[in-house]
Amino acid sequence: MTPKEYFKQAYKLDVIINDLLQEVDELRALSTSIQSPQFGERVQTTKDNEAKFVKNLMKIESFEEKINTRIDRLIDLKKQMSEVIGGVKNPDEQSVLRHRYLFGKTWEQVSDDLFADPTTIYRWHMKALKNVTLPNDIILINE
Repeated sequence: MTPKEYFKQAYKLDVIINDLLQEVDELRALSTSIQSPQFGERVQTTKDNEAKFVKNLMKIESFEEKINTRIDRLIDLKKQMSEVIGGVKNPDEQSVLRHRYLFGKTWEQVSDDLFADPTTIYRWHMKALKNVTLPNDIILINE
């Protein structure tokens, strides 16, 4: 795994977490909505005693557990990434890596925050990636 692939994991995991949060919001909206009555003839062999909103609440709980697990993983990954970035000796290179990968900023935002033109930011970024030493126990989000 290259340093760039390693650092991009945080962004990918953040997107996954946000998608799951959106799904939970939609399930919450469904669980609080009122179903319309069904007047047609219905034949049912087994009677379902649980209300539909209870099933939705159980799904919400399951999603929230997934989200919490992934948030814990993201925190562990960002902590490890911070330690890896701390191993880079040049402070400018460290700053570029922190702003880009830990804070999730765009290249334009990194350039503005560090008061450097984009060409300099890209140069620092390329040097920083060459100076990164990945740990032996890399946290992978696809495990």
